[in-house]
Amino acid sequence: MKVLAIRGHNLASLPTLDLSLSTGPLAHAGTFAITGPTGAGKSTIFDALCLALFGRTPRYSGSGHLYGVSTLEEEEKIKSGDPRGIMRRGTGEAWAEAEITDRAGRAFRAKWHVWRAGKKPSGRLQGATHSVT
Repeated sequence: MKVLAIRGHNLASLPTLDLSLSTGPLAHAGTFAITGPTGAGKSTIFDALCLALFGRTPRYSGSGHLYGVSTLEEEEKIKSGDPRGIMRRGTGEAWAEAEITDRAGRAFRAKWHVWRAGKKPSGRLQGATHSVT
């Protein structure tokens, strides 16, 4: 598998993510490093890739205490291991997308998507969807 692009919207600290690995300086790089200060979004890039490909991410795989995703109302609390908690606060939807090719060179797009009712920040959190096309 070769990752061609990682994209996302409203994931953790990143309002937008658009990382192309098939063009520009990373197109022919064999190995590269992702660096930056704490909170810059380095882990979120990998979260976006895992969410797009698998619908879950190691950082959100545990179980435990309840974690409020936006408001303090009881029905808006989700388990800490729920990947929907990656949605930025005060937003109505979030998504992660990856473009990949397999060993035979066939291209695929994997996408994970979560939203609130009406895609409004005040809407009730909905279930996530995951697709590969």
